[in-house]
Amino acid sequence: MSVARWLAAALLLAGCSEYRVNDEERPPADPPGDDGDVHGDPPDWNDCPNGLLGRYHNLSAEHAYVTEGRDGAELAELFTDDTFAFERYDPSLEWGANWWPVDDGIAGDPEGFAVRWVGWIRGWSDGNVEIVLGATDDAEVRVDGEVVADVTASQTLLPELHAFYLDGGVYPFEVTYAHRRDASGMRFRVVGGDVSICIPSYSEAVEE
Repeated sequence: MSVARWLAAALLLAGCSEYRVNDEERPPADPPGDDGDVHGDPPDWNDCPNGLLGRYHNLSAEHAYVTEGRDGAELAELFTDDTFAFERYDPSLEWGANWWPVDDGIAGDPEGFAVRWVGWIRGWSDGNVEIVLGATDDAEVRVDGEVVADVTASQTLLPELHAFYLDGGVYPFEVTYAHRRDASGMRFRVVGGDVSICIPSYSEAVEE
Protein backbone atom coordinates (compact mmCIF):
# COMPACT_ATOMS: atom_id res chain seq x y z
CA MET A 1 0.00 0.00 0.00
CA SER A 2 1.38 3.44 -0.91
CA VAL A 3 2.06 6.06 1.77
CA ALA A 4 -0.76 8.24 0.40
CA ARG A 5 -3.25 5.36 0.57
CA TRP A 6 -2.07 4.44 4.08
CA LEU A 7 -2.63 8.02 5.22
CA ALA A 8 -6.07 8.08 3.62
CA ALA A 9 -7.06 4.88 5.43
CA ALA A 10 -5.76 6.23 8.74
CA LEU A 11 -7.79 9.43 8.36
CA LEU A 12 -10.94 7.49 7.55
CA LEU A 13 -10.54 5.34 10.65
CA ALA A 14 -10.02 8.47 12.71
CA GLY A 15 -13.25 9.99 11.36
CA CYS A 16 -11.52 13.22 10.39
CA SER A 17 -13.14 15.31 7.68
CA GLU A 18 -9.91 17.14 6.82
CA TYR A 19 -7.74 15.18 4.38
CA ARG A 20 -4.13 16.14 3.82
CA VAL A 21 -1.61 13.83 2.19
CA ASN A 22 1.38 16.15 2.21
CA ASP A 23 1.70 17.77 5.64
CA GLU A 24 4.72 19.97 4.98
CA GLU A 25 4.43 23.66 5.80
CA ARG A 26 2.91 25.73 3.01
CA PRO A 27 1.95 29.40 2.91
CA PRO A 28 -1.72 30.40 3.30
CA ALA A 29 -3.57 31.26 0.10
CA ASP A 30 -6.12 33.93 -0.64
CA PRO A 31 -9.47 32.73 -2.05
CA PRO A 32 -10.60 33.63 -5.55
CA GLY A 33 -12.96 36.60 -5.78
CA ASP A 34 -14.17 38.71 -2.87
CA ASP A 35 -13.84 37.74 0.78
CA GLY A 36 -16.85 37.30 3.01
CA ASP A 37 -19.25 35.44 0.73
CA VAL A 38 -21.58 32.64 1.83
CA HIS A 39 -18.48 30.53 2.47
CA GLY A 40 -17.10 33.05 4.91
CA ASP A 41 -13.48 34.18 4.91
CA PRO A 42 -10.71 31.78 3.92
CA PRO A 43 -9.25 29.62 6.70
CA ASP A 44 -5.71 29.83 7.96
CA TRP A 45 -4.29 26.88 6.04
CA ASN A 46 -1.46 26.49 8.56
CA ASP A 47 -4.02 25.86 11.31
CA CYS A 48 -6.93 24.34 9.43
CA PRO A 49 -10.03 23.48 11.50
CA ASN A 50 -11.87 20.28 10.60
CA GLY A 51 -15.40 20.20 9.25
CA LEU A 52 -17.85 22.48 7.48
CA LEU A 53 -20.56 24.94 8.44
CA GLY A 54 -24.01 23.38 7.98
CA ARG A 55 -27.24 25.34 7.53
CA TYR A 56 -30.25 23.14 8.32
CA HIS A 57 -33.70 23.71 6.83
CA ASN A 58 -37.02 22.11 7.72
CA LEU A 59 -39.37 21.15 4.88
CA SER A 60 -43.06 20.61 5.65
CA ALA A 61 -45.09 17.72 4.27
CA GLU A 62 -46.63 20.17 1.76
CA HIS A 63 -43.32 21.48 0.43
CA ALA A 64 -42.90 21.01 -3.33
CA TYR A 65 -39.69 19.03 -2.90
CA VAL A 66 -41.26 16.68 -0.35
CA THR A 67 -44.28 16.00 -2.56
CA GLU A 68 -42.57 15.88 -5.97
CA GLY A 69 -38.82 15.55 -5.43
CA ARG A 70 -36.58 17.45 -7.84
CA ASP A 71 -39.48 17.81 -10.23
CA GLY A 72 -41.00 20.15 -7.63
CA ALA A 73 -37.86 21.96 -6.47
CA GLU A 74 -34.16 21.64 -7.19
CA LEU A 75 -31.73 21.48 -4.29
CA ALA A 76 -30.60 25.09 -4.68
CA GLU A 77 -34.21 26.25 -4.22
CA LEU A 78 -34.64 24.64 -0.79
CA PHE A 79 -32.56 27.04 1.26
CA THR A 80 -34.84 29.98 2.04
CA ASP A 81 -35.45 32.12 5.11
CA ASP A 82 -38.87 30.51 5.51
CA THR A 83 -37.44 27.01 5.91
CA PHE A 84 -34.29 27.84 7.92
CA ALA A 85 -34.03 25.95 11.22
CA PHE A 86 -30.48 26.36 12.60
CA GLU A 87 -26.78 26.31 11.69
CA ARG A 88 -23.79 24.64 13.29
CA TYR A 89 -20.24 23.46 12.63
CA ASP A 90 -20.10 19.77 11.74
CA PRO A 91 -16.69 18.09 12.11
CA SER A 92 -17.72 15.15 9.90
CA LEU A 93 -20.41 14.36 7.32
CA GLU A 94 -20.47 10.64 8.11
CA TRP A 95 -24.04 10.47 9.39
CA GLY A 96 -24.98 6.93 8.38
CA ALA A 97 -28.56 5.67 8.32
CA ASN A 98 -31.58 6.89 10.34
CA TRP A 99 -30.28 10.43 10.70
CA TRP A 100 -33.01 12.89 11.76
CA PRO A 101 -31.42 16.24 12.68
CA VAL A 102 -34.45 18.57 12.36
CA ASP A 103 -37.75 18.20 14.20
CA ASP A 104 -39.68 21.40 14.93
CA GLY A 105 -43.08 19.75 15.14
CA ILE A 106 -44.35 20.93 11.74
CA ALA A 107 -46.35 18.65 9.45
CA GLY A 108 -44.24 15.72 8.28
CA ASP A 109 -41.41 16.10 10.79
CA PRO A 110 -38.79 14.77 10.99
CA GLU A 111 -38.72 13.41 7.42
CA GLY A 112 -38.51 16.53 5.25
CA PHE A 113 -35.29 18.49 5.65
CA ALA A 114 -32.29 19.83 3.74
CA VAL A 115 -28.74 20.79 4.71
CA ARG A 116 -26.16 22.90 2.94
CA TRP A 117 -22.56 22.70 4.17
CA VAL A 118 -20.06 25.33 3.02
CA GLY A 119 -16.33 25.84 3.32
CA TRP A 120 -13.18 25.98 1.22
CA ILE A 121 -11.16 23.32 -0.60
CA ARG A 122 -7.49 23.80 -1.36
CA GLY A 123 -5.64 21.73 -3.94
CA TRP A 124 -2.02 21.77 -2.87
CA SER A 125 -1.03 20.56 -6.33
CA ASP A 126 -2.72 19.78 -9.66
CA GLY A 127 -4.27 16.33 -9.72
CA ASN A 128 -7.25 14.04 -9.26
CA VAL A 129 -9.42 14.11 -6.15
CA GLU A 130 -11.50 11.12 -5.03
CA ILE A 131 -14.54 11.43 -2.79
CA VAL A 132 -17.15 9.00 -1.50
CA LEU A 133 -20.79 10.12 -1.50
CA GLY A 134 -23.91 8.25 -0.49
CA ALA A 135 -27.37 9.59 0.37
CA THR A 136 -31.10 9.01 0.45
CA ASP A 137 -32.78 10.88 -1.30
CA ASP A 138 -30.64 13.60 -3.00
CA ALA A 139 -27.17 15.10 -2.62
CA GLU A 140 -24.64 17.19 -4.51
CA VAL A 141 -21.01 18.16 -4.08
CA ARG A 142 -19.87 21.40 -5.76
CA VAL A 143 -16.42 22.86 -6.21
CA ASP A 144 -16.34 26.50 -7.33
CA GLY A 145 -20.03 26.18 -8.27
CA GLU A 146 -19.56 23.10 -10.48
CA VAL A 147 -21.19 19.77 -9.57
CA VAL A 148 -18.53 17.10 -9.13
CA ALA A 149 -20.77 14.41 -7.57
CA ASP A 150 -24.52 13.89 -7.54
CA VAL A 151 -27.07 11.49 -6.05
CA THR A 152 -30.65 11.68 -7.31
CA ALA A 153 -33.74 9.98 -5.86
CA SER A 154 -31.73 7.20 -4.26
CA GLN A 155 -33.50 4.92 -1.79
CA THR A 156 -30.39 3.02 -0.71
CA LEU A 157 -27.50 4.44 1.29
CA LEU A 158 -24.82 3.03 -0.99
CA PRO A 159 -21.69 5.24 -1.01
CA GLU A 160 -20.04 5.50 -4.43
CA LEU A 161 -16.61 6.72 -5.48
CA HIS A 162 -16.45 9.92 -7.54
CA ALA A 163 -13.27 11.38 -9.05
CA PHE A 164 -12.56 14.82 -10.50
CA TYR A 165 -9.52 16.84 -11.54
CA LEU A 166 -8.59 19.92 -9.54
CA ASP A 167 -6.01 22.53 -10.42
CA GLY A 168 -3.94 23.64 -7.47
CA GLY A 169 -5.59 26.59 -5.72
CA VAL A 170 -8.40 27.58 -3.35
CA TYR A 171 -12.09 27.18 -4.26
CA PRO A 172 -15.53 27.51 -2.64
CA PHE A 173 -16.80 24.08 -1.56
CA GLU A 174 -20.37 22.91 -0.91
CA VAL A 175 -22.16 19.72 0.02
CA THR A 176 -25.97 19.72 -0.10
CA TYR A 177 -28.35 17.03 1.07
CA ALA A 178 -32.14 16.81 0.97
CA HIS A 179 -34.46 14.15 2.34
CA ARG A 180 -38.16 13.72 1.64
CA ARG A 181 -39.41 10.24 2.55
CA ASP A 182 -38.67 6.86 4.13
CA ALA A 183 -35.19 6.10 5.51
CA SER A 184 -32.70 8.93 5.91
CA GLY A 185 -28.96 8.64 5.48
CA MET A 186 -25.88 10.59 4.39
CA ARG A 187 -22.16 9.80 3.97
CA PHE A 188 -19.39 11.98 2.56
CA ARG A 189 -15.62 11.85 2.85
CA VAL A 190 -12.46 12.52 0.85
CA VAL A 191 -10.42 9.40 0.11
CA GLY A 192 -7.76 10.58 -2.35
CA GLY A 193 -5.96 13.68 -3.56
CA ASP A 194 -3.55 16.31 -2.30
CA VAL A 195 -6.28 18.52 -0.83
CA SER A 196 -7.56 20.07 2.39
CA ILE A 197 -11.19 20.93 3.17
CA CYS A 198 -11.71 23.46 5.95
CA ILE A 199 -14.41 25.46 7.63
CA PRO A 200 -14.28 29.20 6.93
CA SER A 201 -13.23 31.87 9.39
CA TYR A 202 -16.20 34.05 10.32
CA SER A 203 -16.16 37.56 11.73
CA GLU A 204 -19.52 36.99 13.40
CA ALA A 205 -20.32 34.14 15.77
CA VAL A 206 -23.00 31.71 14.57
CA GLU A 207 -24.46 31.34 18.05
CA GLU A 208 -27.51 33.41 18.76
